[in-house]
Amino acid sequence: MKPLDQQLADLSVCAKQVEDTFEAAKKETRDRVVARREQARASAAQFADRVERDIREVGDSVAGQWNALQAKVAADINRLKTAYEERQQAIRAVLDAVAAKLDAQDARA
Repeated sequence: MKPLDQQLADLSVCAKQVEDTFEAAKKETRDRVVARREQARASAAQFADRVERDIREVGDSVAGQWNALQAKVAADINRLKTAYEERQQAIRAVLDAVAAKLDAQDARA
């Protein structure tokens, strides 16, 4: 058996090695946490940029679709107005023809 002072010295060396190992593990863990935090920040920034770009693209697409819809509705309204006016003219022509026929019949009588 070793003398007590030698055992204490060995224990001290062993304790120091444990402390050094613990500090190294702690530093390694801290470095990993920092690296993961930076990676998470970078990923979040990329995601935010992508979302912002997608929102802009959707906004542009919706604006284009809205303009196309407005143009289609305006064209449909103009087409309906034209068709209505043509029908009104046709009805007036028929009524004028009927009135002329009735006037002709009244003039003969």
